[in-house]
Amino acid sequence: MSWTQITNGTFETGTLSPWSFILMPSPRYYFRVLAAAAHRGNYGARSDVMSGDSNIYMQQDFSPYPTLEAGGFWFRVNTATGGGAIGSIGIWNGSTPIVTIAITGTTGWTYARWPANSFSSRKFRIALHCNAGKTLQVDIDDIVADPQTPVVADFTGTPLSGLAPLAVQFTDLSTGPPSTWLWELGDGT
Repeated sequence: MSWTQITNGTFETGTLSPWSFILMPSPRYYFRVLAAAAHRGNYGARSDVMSGDSNIYMQQDFSPYPTLEAGGFWFRVNTATGGGAIGSIGIWNGSTPIVTIAITGTTGWTYARWPANSFSSRKFRIALHCNAGKTLQVDIDDIVADPQTPVVADFTGTPLSGLAPLAVQFTDLSTGPPSTWLWELGDGT
């Protein structure tokens, strides 16, 4: 079984299907597909504003056990109140965490990676947890297999020399899945 069986990682059908959800007892929180939650494309998944000691799990079930390539997903923390350790987001092998990222405040879009993994469970989960006394809302999108190399920043410019002021056209040659670009040229620009 390969990653290709984890489908709809971009939610572009406008629905959460085929993902199922495990909702912890009262209060119950949900994910919805919204245009405002999209990283790229038209739709992404947004959690309700969670509070207290609560969890939501996005899950896909497999038979037989899946072997997943390295991969990742994009997430953005919209609401994070209460200070300190607000909660966490991660990839789980059934009920066992593979990767867990602490949430301490709001963020822009962030890429979370997981290593290649042979699951001992039939359940692939993205887990979102909110700590007691805190509130949290997260967007998730672009869940992908990603065996490619890490991000490597690179660019070229034309012309490379001349008299000031010099207009230079830059071309991005970066590889990997960059989410933001910041070019510091050493002269305040």
